[in-house]
Amino acid sequence: MLKPLIFLTSSGLLGSALDAGGATPSGLPPLEGFEPLPFPETLRLTSVADGYALMLFTVGPGGQVEDAVAIEASHPAFVDAVKDGLAKWRFAPTDSKTTPRRELIHFDFRRTGMVASLSQRDASKNFFPDPSESLPAIRTVEWEALVRQPQRTVAVMPAYPQALLADSAIRSQGGFAVVNCIIDTTGTVRVPVVTEASDARFGEEALKAVRQWRFAAPTQDGQPVNVRLTRSFNFGGRSPPK
Repeated sequence: MLKPLIFLTSSGLLGSALDAGGATPSGLPPLEGFEPLPFPETLRLTSVADGYALMLFTVGPGGQVEDAVAIEASHPAFVDAVKDGLAKWRFAPTDSKTTPRRELIHFDFRRTGMVASLSQRDASKNFFPDPSESLPAIRTVEWEALVRQPQRTVAVMPAYPQALLADSAIRSQGGFAVVNCIIDTTGTVRVPVVTEASDARFGEEALKAVRQWRFAAPTQDGQPVNVRLTRSFNFGGRSPPK
């Protein structure tokens, strides 16, 4: 399980950092708009005093969160609280290794008001729970680690980009694109991104196709799980580099 690197409270530290000349809190991605995340109201009268949600989400060109999915969480209520809060956040433009931009943030909650913080944003290979630990309420596994991989019920393959058909040099050489996504517990593709492409237009077509995919609900050990999936697409016979 990822451990938070910093802690931010809704009653001081975060507000002060943002009010002091608009500076972003240390460790978080650059923010232009922010609202603190309160402890979920639905848990205030329960025995749950703390918890966490590890969220993977995509950020649009305007800095708004387009889609968000929990990679791991101790309780679904913390996921709902983060999603409600992220809808009000605005991120500043930054360079990204993926298209669209994708962020990974670990949010910690305490009933006393302590909220959110950042884990490694590039920790996509490290967000799976230790099998020796008790399983979280929401968890994610690798596609290859599934005992029974879910059947794809809607399969749309990417088309060759129309804009490149007239380019004989590219058409003869072909191209490739690599897409990474999360399949959620309902079999829906979430937060898909292009991680690599020989031409951005190949990436756009691959992303357009993957967004339409649907799967049977994935399970592991009899429990619903999210699944991390990476797929490569060849256009005209050219494969992604090893």
